[in-house]
Amino acid sequence: MLIRVAPLRAVYRHSQDTFTSCGRACVQMIVSSLTQGPSPGTAPTPAEQALPVPTTQAQVQAMEAFPLDDLTQPSWYTHPDELRDVLRSHPALRPPNPDYSNWRIGSHASFADMIADVYETLKAGMPAIINIRTADHWVVVASVDESGGAVTALQLLDPVYSVFNPGSAGHTYMDNCGLGSDGVTWWQPWDISRANLAGLEVAIGNVPPPAGLTNYQGRFVTVGYGAARPSPQIARRTELYRRRRPVQKAKTRLDRIIEELRRFANEFAVAKLQALLDPPPVPLTRTVKDIDSQWAPYTLASLFREDLEYGLVAAFGQPHDELMHFRFTSSRQLVDSLDGDPAEPLWWTRRFLPALQSPYFPFRRTAHAGQPVYRRALDGEIVMLPASPD
Repeated sequence: MLIRVAPLRAVYRHSQDTFTSCGRACVQMIVSSLTQGPSPGTAPTPAEQALPVPTTQAQVQAMEAFPLDDLTQPSWYTHPDELRDVLRSHPALRPPNPDYSNWRIGSHASFADMIADVYETLKAGMPAIINIRTADHWVVVASVDESGGAVTALQLLDPVYSVFNPGSAGHTYMDNCGLGSDGVTWWQPWDISRANLAGLEVAIGNVPPPAGLTNYQGRFVTVGYGAARPSPQIARRTELYRRRRPVQKAKTRLDRIIEELRRFANEFAVAKLQALLDPPPVPLTRTVKDIDSQWAPYTLASLFREDLEYGLVAAFGQPHDELMHFRFTSSRQLVDSLDGDPAEPLWWTRRFLPALQSPYFPFRRTAHAGQPVYRRALDGEIVMLPASPD
């Protein structure tokens, strides 16, 4: 039986205003949820939907211990300790308002323990924040799905700075920054591995901390709420959880991809995905390789419904095209970036590339001025990277 565990008050996505402000946008999401959200089970009125979020990302940055962003190299723009301390001290979350200041760091040696920590935070009615990618990027966990005592899927609100929406003129309670469901990602964590989609690793990467702050390198970090509540049963069952489905050799790749999306839409009751697939548009598919390693390739697929004005980009593991995660998008440009010869290999890199929504922006390998380079499939922008051996 599927059980969806979500905060008591709805959390809505907000875009980061600059590519350095993912943590600050996560603070916006939480402050907005806890101070603007109506009582659980009550829909906001149109007037409530249009209320500005009672904090700006610039105000959040000013509260950080080290507010200066170093744009010359990968660095912490909002370190985990800063993120926790800003939430603890934010005036909108402190008396005389309701006291929502009991935030803490969960630093875990294993992925399963981190997922269990997130589960317990959401079960207590509060949102959680986790770190994804080796570039150390913050996202809000909007819900987790539990089945048979194991966490089987997470819904993430990713504030990622986008070439389609490089900033917002203003943030209101329910506007999703004007891009519908962009940045809403569904993720089946137990299909993710270093071998097939390193871009969703969730251990803290190799960015050193500012002086005097904790070094979490290699740890699985969450910003949670309340006393730490270990959930060994959830962690143990989730660690052992694997989806096993028969290999479908007789079907075409496009058929398998649509079937996988339908399975997820029905199994996890994702109404927006169910609507997108009724009827399904023909997907665009591409094979993507990792520039920096010899890992096996994986498949990207995109589809779009003009009548609904949204679509998605999804990642599938090879060789059996098992769905790993997908992101909704209202950008036809992003969806069409996968257009072309399906047999042509594209490339992806796990390197820190500001403002790129890797792995959704693959590259074509080409030559420029006699040197091998990679061009972003989305817009042809050249990224100077050494060519990988075939």
